[in-house]
Amino acid sequence: MRYSVQILFTLLLATTIAYSQVNSNVLKRQAEILIKEGRYKEAIDQLHKFIAANPQLAEGYHLRGLCYETTTEYQYSVLDLRRARRLDPSNKQIQIDLNRVISTWHALLYKKIEGHKRDIAVDPDYAFSYLEIGKSYRWLEEWSNAELWYDEYLKRDDNASPDEIIRYTEILAKTGSIVKGERILKKYVDRYPDDWRLWSRYGYFTLWLSKTRIAEDAFKKALSFKPFFKEAEDGLDQARNQAYLLQYQPRAYEKVYPIDRFTSILQRDPENTQIRYNLINELIAANRYEEAYQQLQILQTSQSDNDEFKSLLKTVTDYRDSTFNNAVTFYTEIFKRDPTDKQAVIKLAEAYSNLFYFDNAIEILSEYLENIPEDQDLDARFLYSKYCAWNYEWERSISQLNKLLQYDPNNLDYQLLRGQIAVWTVLDFDIAEKYLLNVVSNRPNEIHAYISLASMYSWKKNFPEARKYLDIAKSIAPNDPEVETAESNYAIHLSAYEEQLVFEIKAEAGRYVDDGNCEEARNKYEEYFSKRTAPTRDELREYADIVACTKDFPKAIEIYDKLLNDEFDYRLAVQRARIYYYNKDSLMAVSELESLQKIKPDDDELNLFLADAYAVTDQPAKADKIYRDLISKAENDQELKDLNKRLVFLGEYYIRNKELERADELFEELLELPDNSYIKKDIDLRRMYLADAYTLEGEYGRAEDIYDELLESTTDTSEVRILKQRLSWIPPSGFSRGISSIGNFLYGFIPTNVGLAPFTNYYSDNQNLKLWSYGLRLDAGIFGFLGIGGYWGRTNIRTDLFNRNFTTIKGILSIYFSPLVSLSGSYGILTALGEPNKNIGDITFRYEKPESFSVAAYYENNDARLILYSPTLINIRYKSELYRITGYYQLKDLMRISGFYSYYKLSDKNEGNDFQLRIGKKFFDNAYFGYEYFFSDFAFISTYYYSPQEFDSHSLWCEYSWNYGTSLKGNFGGKLGYVPKADFVISEIYAEAVYNLIKYLNISGRIGFSNSFRYDAGYRSFSASLSAYWSLF
Repeated sequence: MRYSVQILFTLLLATTIAYSQVNSNVLKRQAEILIKEGRYKEAIDQLHKFIAANPQLAEGYHLRGLCYETTTEYQYSVLDLRRARRLDPSNKQIQIDLNRVISTWHALLYKKIEGHKRDIAVDPDYAFSYLEIGKSYRWLEEWSNAELWYDEYLKRDDNASPDEIIRYTEILAKTGSIVKGERILKKYVDRYPDDWRLWSRYGYFTLWLSKTRIAEDAFKKALSFKPFFKEAEDGLDQARNQAYLLQYQPRAYEKVYPIDRFTSILQRDPENTQIRYNLINELIAANRYEEAYQQLQILQTSQSDNDEFKSLLKTVTDYRDSTFNNAVTFYTEIFKRDPTDKQAVIKLAEAYSNLFYFDNAIEILSEYLENIPEDQDLDARFLYSKYCAWNYEWERSISQLNKLLQYDPNNLDYQLLRGQIAVWTVLDFDIAEKYLLNVVSNRPNEIHAYISLASMYSWKKNFPEARKYLDIAKSIAPNDPEVETAESNYAIHLSAYEEQLVFEIKAEAGRYVDDGNCEEARNKYEEYFSKRTAPTRDELREYADIVACTKDFPKAIEIYDKLLNDEFDYRLAVQRARIYYYNKDSLMAVSELESLQKIKPDDDELNLFLADAYAVTDQPAKADKIYRDLISKAENDQELKDLNKRLVFLGEYYIRNKELERADELFEELLELPDNSYIKKDIDLRRMYLADAYTLEGEYGRAEDIYDELLESTTDTSEVRILKQRLSWIPPSGFSRGISSIGNFLYGFIPTNVGLAPFTNYYSDNQNLKLWSYGLRLDAGIFGFLGIGGYWGRTNIRTDLFNRNFTTIKGILSIYFSPLVSLSGSYGILTALGEPNKNIGDITFRYEKPESFSVAAYYENNDARLILYSPTLINIRYKSELYRITGYYQLKDLMRISGFYSYYKLSDKNEGNDFQLRIGKKFFDNAYFGYEYFFSDFAFISTYYYSPQEFDSHSLWCEYSWNYGTSLKGNFGGKLGYVPKADFVISEIYAEAVYNLIKYLNISGRIGFSNSFRYDAGYRSFSASLSAYWSLF
């Protein structure tokens, strides 16, 4: 009878233990899969749960420690590996891994210490560096050094946080500096009187100094803020000489009623953890261990770290293990007497499986089934297949299941297990789907089938279907731990899938970079960042490189600043200095590069950039010294050629700096090189610039000598023409030549009428661009319909760093077909120091009926710098072609419609257009009010000049004209508008006047101020012009 009761009880306990083992092993298997996929953070989450379920196993801590090593969280890695070593001291691999992690971690900590020591050398008062060194020594367990550096930290930062003081007192406890610790804690409990941790720690330090009364008060103070604070409770017991005193509180005991009451409460409130603990205690007291075990499984997810949970779990599992071991002993004796006793075989195998000894269970069943025909004892064969599956022997399990399904194809248990194995192995999803769907259609409450279907569809990334079956499982058993695990797995798969989609965006950005499409790469990276909460340092570095590739240098510098503020990196600092250089902030580039050179004075790459920066900041002598030093160390011909090319360009900077003799010497030196063919053309071009500079300095003989030398060495006809032209510009000398020149001038001066028009213009903006032009235009009329003339103008463009002068000389021809129709054009050359001459010109066709209607078509070919006012364009020579149509229409002196359309075509392959339309109405004499629409769009945004995309504005404008007698006319007006795309208000105001000084002399002037939007910020400009027209005869 006694054995019968034991057998019956064993059967009851065996019904649930298998699921717990599977759940625990599934957690470990999921973690191993995630580790293989490189998803270590998610693997750590799974290992948390595995360790909670198996705190006595070293393998969980070992795996988690290796994951922490990969994620560089070395302190946690060391902690886990030490725990694993304590649980399994004979495992040599754990010791090897622990030694490796400690070696790597300590090396990094020493490097970190050296880095902060360098920071201290730069700024000895920066307290953070001392703190980080102290923390590093603490991790190294070098307590004396840690105490020393924490002392230095507190000297410089009197506002340390309670966390830092807690860490500091741990160090002081290790070094035995109890008196010092008590003094410091007294100071900080006064400063932070509400921090119970400081009060508790103060209590211990005073207790160690035998100040029992003070210690007792400190512990009470801590407990007044944080009741049941274990550290303070223990300290208070020690202060009262009551340490380790156990008190037993008697209570009433009822065998049945409390279980029923707690069960009833949990049915209404399943999340009430304390009631569930009470129920478990009552079940244990009533010897209902299997029910207690089931309740503990429900608490496992949320309470695995709770000491009470661990204690109860140990009590229950010890009892269950004892029961199953007894069953093993009992049925083993029967099996030895009769190996063919099927009942004993099954009971013995089940007992082994409940103890997680699957190998033993499989061996017993295998031995029994060897002598049984395949079509018999299918229930024993199914057990064998199930235990093989739980022991990860998938092939043996599948082989047996396939045979079982042949003999009984409609058996739902066989189908369920076969489907589960297909899901667990992530293989044969078609088989899994077929069998599992059949199971749920015949067993609507089969929770394991729903969980497997949810897992399968999660693997297949069919998340709506997975969610559907998971919800069904939750509705059947909302508190089942396996459902919670399935929910967690679903979340992992969904998160991984979303993460995969996000990383695909990053991969696409990489492909765009490989193709050289930096703009699209940047867009993709920004899309990627919008889906990531915390991009890594390497990702930010890659993004900064891409942003720099798009020429958005300010944004790239901003990113580099952030990275370097977080952690100094030499190569990153060099890259930032390069971007300063590319952003035309050469002075900042020089400052950064000089600082970095002090760190690595032998870095040739950095020195090369520093030399380039010296050159553009008017320090050519410093650049010259570095170039020559690098030439002396050049290892191959290509490096030598590249450096000689830089010397050629350096000569141009000598010219700009007016060190003409040094430039001449440098060019002569380069021309004497044995093989100078690869730089000869560049040298000749810059020698021509040198001759131009000599001309401007009045050293005409030197200039003429260089021009003659260049003429002797060149065979290109266009270059010959340019050189002869420059020779002709050298001022004439000698009396006869002067007389001849005057005669030629007077010979051509025979017009029917002559007009002289001097002019000057000024423009400046808030981007430090200043433009001033002045010149003279001479017109002469011949035959009544033909006009000829000439134009000379000088334009100066200036920024904070650069200054450029341009000279324009053009001939003008006009044809007047009628008083209303005319065609005019001009053609000439544009010269600038250091640049070849440029042919320019324009042509205009106009039809105008004064005060009624006008339309004009205009074309101009010129240098972009004289059309697109931009400070960053000053040293870049782009060809610009402008096509424009303008016009207005006056309707019966009441309404006026005007506008223009412009098309720009530039040599950098950019093109764009402007469009303006104005509609105004006359509200009173000489005054118009109206609406203006303006639109501007370019093919791409250039970093060198303003080239917006899809920019538009809507404005209200007004204009008022007035006359003062017959000699003075004036006009002033303005506009106020809004830019929707930028949410910005724009404005403009201007005034202009024409004054007839004498009968044949008119003077015109205009002044204006504009406030608009450019480059993502406000753009303000001021313009003024003054001109005169004098009709000589």
